[in-house]
Amino acid sequence: MTIRPRGWYQDPWDPSLRRLWDGQGWTHHTQAPALQDLLHTIGPLNHAPAPVQPSHPAETQSAKASNNQVIVGFTLAIVSLFFAAVPVNGTLLTLAATIFSTVGLIRQTPEMGKKYLVLGIIGVAIGLIYTFGSVIILMRFFNGELYI
Repeated sequence: MTIRPRGWYQDPWDPSLRRLWDGQGWTHHTQAPALQDLLHTIGPLNHAPAPVQPSHPAETQSAKASNNQVIVGFTLAIVSLFFAAVPVNGTLLTLAATIFSTVGLIRQTPEMGKKYLVLGIIGVAIGLIYTFGSVIILMRFFNGELYI
């Protein structure tokens, strides 16, 4: 005669449940089977999902390559739109936008994609326009023609 230790076992009356054996007999306590039991019943999964292939080979390269200088330059250019009239801060922001965007454009590679090229050109354009504008404002400010 084998003695079963106390624990949860497959219910002898309903195989979809587990029933508690108290060491002497079955109790009225039942529960759904554990995930381990379900996986054991199903068996190992022998297939892995197929990797998703990009529709165009350049997508994998452009997803990996980014141009952080262009992103910083473009962001500074947008921020400088709001601060261009502030004498010193506006000039520094627009100058930084121009420099970062220019460096990013110099480091641009075909793998980086066209979006960084466009952002870099926009960053340089905004940076140059607002750098000249803020320098004119600075000159007028220091000549006493402009009061802020």
